[in-house]
Amino acid sequence: ARQIFAGAGADIFISANRQWVGYLTKAGLADAAGARTVLANQLVIAAAPGIEVSGGPLTRAELSSLLEGRLLAMGNPAYVPAGSYGRLALQWYGLWEALQPRLVLTDSVRAAAALVAQREVPFGLIYKTDAHAAGLGVAMVLSKRSHPPIRYVAVPIKGGRTARAKRFVAELVSPGAQEVFASFGFPPLK
Repeated sequence: ARQIFAGAGADIFISANRQWVGYLTKAGLADAAGARTVLANQLVIAAAPGIEVSGGPLTRAELSSLLEGRLLAMGNPAYVPAGSYGRLALQWYGLWEALQPRLVLTDSVRAAAALVAQREVPFGLIYKTDAHAAGLGVAMVLSKRSHPPIRYVAVPIKGGRTARAKRFVAELVSPGAQEVFASFGFPPLK
């Protein structure tokens, strides 16, 4: 969004952070009428290879015990959407303050997943799809009540190929496109 605001060329902007879409719309750079919610996702605690995981829901105490004394990678909440959702979730679980000294904040959710996949840290708070893409085990799917729903919004950018971009955004919500997204671990839109 900042790059588009600074003049970078783009036809479409897709983000899990509605505030960035709003930022571009208010700046007159995005076509709000063409915006569509195209994907959903979930937050998980992913485990590094070799760490046994149950995959089931954990209570706050069990999650605290799992993370006790261990590093947790996650996107920086100041500017990474997954990190913003993650901070809210950890606050909901009552663990944000206790985990602060052991958080490894990254510049993207993919960077957090990579640290876990490379065994640099034992756990990562990332999107389910990033755990899937990195081949990581899921120790826990975080409660949907712990954060706002994760929805990706696609919006055409003005000054680009706007008509073509609107058609493409509409195609992203088609049943065929949604089947492809599901094969990569994205849950269905609801």
